[in-house]
Amino acid sequence: MAGPSYPKSGTRFKADLQDNAEPQTRQLMRILFANIVYPTPLNPKIVGGAEVSVKALAETFASMGHAVAVIRGHDSGLPDSFEVVNGVEVHSFNIRNFYWPFDHTPRGKLKKLIWHVVDNLGLAPKGVDRVFDEFKPDVVHTNNIIGLSWGIWRKAHQRNIPIMHVLRDYYLSCGRSARFKHNAICETTCRDCKIATYKRSAMTKLVQGVSGNSLAILNIHLQEGLFANARLKTNIANIAVPREIERVPSQTLRFGFIGRASVEKGLEFLVTSYGGTRYDCQLVIAGEAREEVRSELQALSGKPIKFLGFVPPESFYAQVDVVVVPSLWAEPLPRAVLEAYSYGLPVLGSDRGGIPEAIGNAGGGWLFDPRKIDSLTALMDMLCADPLLLDHASTKAKERAEDFSQEKIVAQHFAALKELVGHEGSSR
Repeated sequence: MAGPSYPKSGTRFKADLQDNAEPQTRQLMRILFANIVYPTPLNPKIVGGAEVSVKALAETFASMGHAVAVIRGHDSGLPDSFEVVNGVEVHSFNIRNFYWPFDHTPRGKLKKLIWHVVDNLGLAPKGVDRVFDEFKPDVVHTNNIIGLSWGIWRKAHQRNIPIMHVLRDYYLSCGRSARFKHNAICETTCRDCKIATYKRSAMTKLVQGVSGNSLAILNIHLQEGLFANARLKTNIANIAVPREIERVPSQTLRFGFIGRASVEKGLEFLVTSYGGTRYDCQLVIAGEAREEVRSELQALSGKPIKFLGFVPPESFYAQVDVVVVPSLWAEPLPRAVLEAYSYGLPVLGSDRGGIPEAIGNAGGGWLFDPRKIDSLTALMDMLCADPLLLDHASTKAKERAEDFSQEKIVAQHFAALKELVGHEGSSR
């Protein structure tokens, strides 16, 4: 593939540790992000919220003058590629495993086990060494590294480059990345997952800094004994950019769900709860769902459901009044909560994972217990009976969104990276 042209001038961030550093450059870093998926014009696919968050961070750092590069993976059937998007160098490489984990092809238990065995070997993509050696990062910021493997950490460790890892799922301790099995949250790591993740769990010892996008996910990993050598342990949420949209008018209160139609997302619980409401309201669902899945959900609810299919988020949020996040798993930090708040929409969320943290105590949303089938129904009926509650909640949602502003979240990441680089500067 055609290689990038790296800048040959410019002061590295370690100059910040010197008294004679130029004021305009003393705060600048060379940051190498790694995330298995990163949307660009050549490959715009989005799998979940992690890549949206990483893209927002990378592009914001680039706009501030930092040198930013991204390593992402892709299916072995595609050639390696290089792009520059909004000031960010994006390097795409084949993962060194025998299938792409996001193609939704059914896999048997044996194939999945073998895939995890290979992933545990730490085989980073073959082109990663060149990126490290030519880009010369001051710090490596890793996120969802499934497929890329812990080999990214090894490459940084070999070069004495500090690593900041952001926890966005449970890949490091769970073969399913969700800690959810048999329709229940896994309180501890089961035997099968310990086998499937033993190496990558152990290799967290190479990481100097760890952040959870919620305190809930950070604590779970620390309680499992991961990141034993990390000097910096913190939690930093995701970015929620305040937005304005032209709302589609409606005489009926509309509850909305956006995301995958999967068991752990609690969609069946939601449609059942909606079916039990006593008032005239509407349920709007956005996201990919096969026709048979739609039919099953429709039959389960007993009330009409509006399916939007896969649509831009702003289209969904313009057509709902309240966003519901009914997750059954300990979801670390649902982007739907932050996006809803950014649009000034109240949220009904389950009391799992990082959802209570995201919703907060300011009055922008309400929590329910998904173990009780009538808990969500009661909240939906409450809002239908007293729409004035939505006005107050909408104002509080907008206020809460300020806690996830781009300025605040980027500043927190910058402080963490600066601390790591400053600590390593004298030895590099």
